[in-house]
Amino acid sequence: MATLQERIAAKQKQVSGGSYSNFEKIPDGKSRFRILPHWSDPEDIPAQDFGKHFVRDATGSVKATYICLAKTRGEECPICSTIYQAESLTSDESVLATLKDAKASLRFIVNALPYDAGKKGHKSDPVLIDMPKTVFQSLMVNAQEYAESEDINIFDLAEGYDVIINRDGKGMNTVYTLAVAPKSSPVDAGVMDKITNLDEFVDNEIARDKVSAITAVKTLAGPAGVAISALPLATVSATIVPAAEISDADLANALEDSVEADVDELDLSELDLDELDDAS
Repeated sequence: MATLQERIAAKQKQVSGGSYSNFEKIPDGKSRFRILPHWSDPEDIPAQDFGKHFVRDATGSVKATYICLAKTRGEECPICSTIYQAESLTSDESVLATLKDAKASLRFIVNALPYDAGKKGHKSDPVLIDMPKTVFQSLMVNAQEYAESEDINIFDLAEGYDVIINRDGKGMNTVYTLAVAPKSSPVDAGVMDKITNLDEFVDNEIARDKVSAITAVKTLAGPAGVAISALPLATVSATIVPAAEISDADLANALEDSVEADVDELDLSELDLDELDDAS
């Protein structure tokens, strides 16, 4: 088990954490990790949905990043709403392209312990892995197969299995494959004292720079931004990262996985057509 000093250091890192740049991108070629159990409930899926708005100027330079509440918490996201409003108010193709690029893609973050092939064992410190949706889906498929056919929890510290992820290609042509290691391997239980509580991680992200987010997206929208309706600033959730602090991995993630956000379908189930007839 971890010493008191190690636990204190881990807690300090956890409390001060909350930055997208702390994530590790899956490297090129083959890499091996143990996906660690859920931070508070060993029976829960050990991952956190996550989305981030990357806002660029006309030159493609990233000016700020914002957490996406829709992708991360399944809640209404004021940044998404502002982007949709701006799109409806402009016909400028360059502005529309920039706004589309600012939408968030769904990703997943997990606590993972890297495997050191040279030493033929796991490293001592866990990391946060940023998983594209395709990789996470493959992880879930494999976890389900082992649970159903072998009654094995691949995330278990004592009897679980590592996963081997292969990354090939660049940009939109990147292809990932995930496989479960052929043999189980134990992981020191003390590693759980070092992992990140991803609920707290997201809370820290949400708490940052709430008011500035809407203003930045309105500025991005150009002239259309003036006409965007005011949104309740108390609900704005964003993390602004100065461009100088955005890592190459952040930029690579955003370029690779920038996709148009899903638009909720209109719910007509409660619409009273009789009232509409009366009104006419």
